[in-house]
Amino acid sequence: LQREARRSEQLAKMSGVSLLGVNYREVNGLSNEVVHRLGEACPRNLAAAARIPGITPAAVSLIAVHLARRPRGSVR
Repeated sequence: LQREARRSEQLAKMSGVSLLGVNYREVNGLSNEVVHRLGEACPRNLAAAARIPGITPAAVSLIAVHLARRPRGSVR
């Protein structure tokens, strides 16, 4: 029950992380397959990306780290 509560909290946080304008090829560590799937699906936020078949939790973490490291307000 606690695990489910943590998971729903994580999804709520990820819903607020926009992926608009992200170049997935710039995210270090993503496989070509993941880059391709994300490019085709064009998810609006991190939660939507996490629900795409074939996108692993590790890939979602890599994207989150990439977003945290880029300067605020920068869209490339």
